[in-house]
Amino acid sequence: MTTTNTPGLAGRTINAAHRYRTADGDAFHHRHHNWPLWTLRATTARTIAAALGVPVNHVTVTDDPDRRYGLARQIPGNLITVTDRDTRRAWRFIPDQATFGDGWMLLDECSGCGGTVPLARVATVADLGDWLDPDNDKRFDHVSAEKHGDPRPPPALPAQRALHNHLTRRPNTRHTAPPHGRGPRWSRPDGQLGLSPPRRRRRPPWRPIAIGDTAPRRRGHPARLAAALARCAATRHHTPRRLNTGGRHPAKRRSTMDNIVLGTGVLNWHPDERRTDRYGTVYLNRAPDDHTFDPVRFDDPPVGTRGRLVAVILATRPSFHVGDWSRGHTPTTPTAGEEITLGTGTVFVEPSRYGTTEIGLRPDDDRDTAWLDPAALYRCHEQTVRLELRPDGQV
Repeated sequence: MTTTNTPGLAGRTINAAHRYRTADGDAFHHRHHNWPLWTLRATTARTIAAALGVPVNHVTVTDDPDRRYGLARQIPGNLITVTDRDTRRAWRFIPDQATFGDGWMLLDECSGCGGTVPLARVATVADLGDWLDPDNDKRFDHVSAEKHGDPRPPPALPAQRALHNHLTRRPNTRHTAPPHGRGPRWSRPDGQLGLSPPRRRRRPPWRPIAIGDTAPRRRGHPARLAAALARCAATRHHTPRRLNTGGRHPAKRRSTMDNIVLGTGVLNWHPDERRTDRYGTVYLNRAPDDHTFDPVRFDDPPVGTRGRLVAVILATRPSFHVGDWSRGHTPTTPTAGEEITLGTGTVFVEPSRYGTTEIGLRPDDDRDTAWLDPAALYRCHEQTVRLELRPDGQV
């Protein structure tokens, strides 16, 4: 790595640029193509620099060559390199997948195989010092079990194979739900929301839940789920209120549809829609600024009607959603009166884990992802909208 003797801020910035070009020149050159991911890594660098008491320009965050995260898209994880300015020794970390705070896992040499694996959890500078202390005989008592993405040749001794079980079997790629019915935990590239498999696995195609189905798409409270199914069944055979049949047979109503107001409230969607990349349904909340969740109930939805789902912006507010890093989408604030098309397809509803119903559009091409337009959804996130179903000009 080349350095410069230019004094002051200019010299530090030039040296930092040289350091990043040396560590990951291609990613540094193309950082403007995925600026949200670059800013996220900058935040990670500042956080760990503050925790360990090192200058932030001595921290680099690059793509992890061994670990990839995500389900719909496999994204490289963060490999954090901290260089000691006095000894020039480099320490490498990865985000701790099992904590909701700021924590990392130190990559160090495995005594059994000689490979570089996560061996210590670090949240403060004292945690790192406890691991590096040569007089600490108990540092191996809490060796981390989070070793996804580190396949190495098995060590020769059976005792070492028993201690380092990540060397003797393939990582478990099955996702299990935590207790209390909170649903599966999926990870994002920042490594803050649970564990992800080291490789992509096939997932079955999505289908909207049918009335009376006993296997709902999401885990939820049985009583609330039963109530939602009952409400859907009660309105299943009703004629939608705002459909103009023009005096024709009800079967002709798809070609004579007027604008249907589905509801008014703050638009949002379940996190599973982003995690699975389906982006298929949305829901409305009447009380966005209150701690009490007051969802809009779609009591008489035009199920089976084809059209265009439009969100008319009534009031705006800033959205603090982190966005979808894999697609490069972040929330933006629209203007009042703006009409945003969320998608085109056939209307369906399905029960929500919140005890109500969510509404969406099933596309005509039977694709598994992006049933609604993700960019349009993030444009409307946390905005007060009037949700309408309009003719799309093709029906």
